[in-house]
Amino acid sequence: DFYNIGYQQRSSQNIVIEKANGNLISTLEDLAKALDKPKDGFHILEFKKGSSLGKIILDAEKLEQANDRISQRYGIQSLQKLK
Repeated sequence: DFYNIGYQQRSSQNIVIEKANGNLISTLEDLAKALDKPKDGFHILEFKKGSSLGKIILDAEKLEQANDRISQRYGIQSLQKLK
């Protein structure tokens, strides 16, 4: 999807999320809860020191639109299943 163009070129190794929207992340459930609460319309993902990325800031509304396009395009019924 055009929303995530460029991220596939980054090394996906050693990318560990430390915080999302100011919340410490220890589990995928922590991440899901944090992504329910954007900060001023944006998702701010901060990665642990030593990760190949430092921080990503995503427009929350555009992310939802991208999720809708991707799920429709590939027939994905649920974007997450944590249990």
